[in-house]
Amino acid sequence: MPIIRIESLITDQHFSIQKICKEISKHFSEMTKIDEKFISVVWYTIQPACYCEAGITASSQPENSHPALVTLLVPNIHSQYRQKELLNALAKSMTKYTPFKLDNIFIHLQVAESGQVFDQGEIQYFD
Repeated sequence: MPIIRIESLITDQHFSIQKICKEISKHFSEMTKIDEKFISVVWYTIQPACYCEAGITASSQPENSHPALVTLLVPNIHSQYRQKELLNALAKSMTKYTPFKLDNIFIHLQVAESGQVFDQGEIQYFD
């Protein structure tokens, strides 16, 4: 952990999601000093007309609406100040390696509590 989950409509620009996921992982790792072996990035493409914002659906990713929906899942070991650093680092990684402008990215921070994560065959407790 952290786990980065990105959801967006199909864009008109052609790019490799595989390459972008790797670049975001590496850049986010470098910016946050979190070893990349702990970072996961997953990208889901929302089907056309399956994302409604302000009562309007879109068939492809608009530049100024229907922001990319991003969840950043982190363990509860980080201070509020550090959480803000992580959010800003992810926003910078997103704007550097995706076609999204900073003002068209919505990032939600989700904090996983110690003892509420099952990974590697057992409940995880954060020190």
